[in-house]
Amino acid sequence: MKEKLYTLTNQYKIYIVFFIIALFIHMFLPLSWADDAVFMKKVAEADILSFLNGSARPFTDGMTYILIKNQWLWRILNPLILTFLSLSIIKTAPIMPDKKSIILVCASITFPTMIMVDAGFVATTVNYLWAVTFGLLNLLPLVNSYYGRKNNMVILALLIPLLIYSTNMQQMCAVLLAVFLFANIYFIAKKTFKPYLILQFAITLLGTLSSLSLNFTGDNSRFVRESGRYFPDFDKLNIFEKTELGFSSTFYCMTMETRFAFAGFIVFASFLAVMCFKKKKSILIKALSCVPVVYSLVFGVASLFTESSIAGDLKHFRMTKAFYSFEPVVDIIFIIILVVLMFCIWNLLEDMGQKLFAESAFLLGLGSRMLMGFSPTVWASGYRTFCIMFISFIYIALIVLNQNKKTKSLMIKFK
Repeated sequence: MKEKLYTLTNQYKIYIVFFIIALFIHMFLPLSWADDAVFMKKVAEADILSFLNGSARPFTDGMTYILIKNQWLWRILNPLILTFLSLSIIKTAPIMPDKKSIILVCASITFPTMIMVDAGFVATTVNYLWAVTFGLLNLLPLVNSYYGRKNNMVILALLIPLLIYSTNMQQMCAVLLAVFLFANIYFIAKKTFKPYLILQFAITLLGTLSSLSLNFTGDNSRFVRESGRYFPDFDKLNIFEKTELGFSSTFYCMTMETRFAFAGFIVFASFLAVMCFKKKKSILIKALSCVPVVYSLVFGVASLFTESSIAGDLKHFRMTKAFYSFEPVVDIIFIIILVVLMFCIWNLLEDMGQKLFAESAFLLGLGSRMLMGFSPTVWASGYRTFCIMFISFIYIALIVLNQNKKTKSLMIKFK
């Protein structure tokens, strides 16, 4: 018992050190650029009710108003949110946490955090980082229920408003809706009644319906405003075209454009390739693991020196007026990359539960970014829309690195 408490104490020491470092850095961050500057002007001219008039995200926008007005508060709270994000990843991953894993997570979340701030520190962290963190924290009761552990009623009550907040971010709302749906199906199949999990699903479903209502209905809807500003012909696209747009834009940004998304993807793909060379004897697996890396390096580096692209008209990220272009050859290449990545992940893991968890995390991350194909801001929203996908990469890396240790896999019941 003493050894366990000592281990937990040392784990939380790492989080405390991480919080202090993050707090120090946040004291010097500039908060008067991009969307932050726009909101600062709006906040100075309007009260909170006027600021939220016509808002499609009342909870996150309300918090944005408060923190833009009180920037010192954001400098304190955001490092705390970053710390809780690290904690939630560790606690929900199917691994037994150790010092190296915690340090890896604390260091790794810096990348998706920096991606998110392409529209200003306050605005994008409050809308993305906070919603993702609160969403992941709401998975902790699910993990406890799966293991048969008791949940603290006070914590369960505190998580409800955080869940409501997280549903204001459409991508996180969709991920949570899928997770809670399948979790409820699992427990019902096991003839186990989990009222809190049903409540979480109901809240997420209501958040989804509310988001659809606020974004797609009404004369002053966000959808109408942003379609006219960023993608005039967006409403002419059918479901297939929007799905394809989400898929192609995701893989284009990660493999053919040397920016933030490319950097995160190349690190993840290289990690999988290195692990395949280290752990697998099969020449086929080793050769296939190199495909995403080689492709990304060749066409990513080539994009630095030429305006032409194998992706044709896809190369218009951040254009003021976007348009739709279907490039079937490029889609086939992207599908091959997707299949290869999933093949590598599957072969790197031995435990069936961990395989299913890792593949599910990968598909949920991909799906969260593909969801942007249903938004007229698919290009204009920037790289912050890759946040959940890169966090899924962190999950997968954690599982691969910890698979040979004595762990209690989250899916151990599949054995």
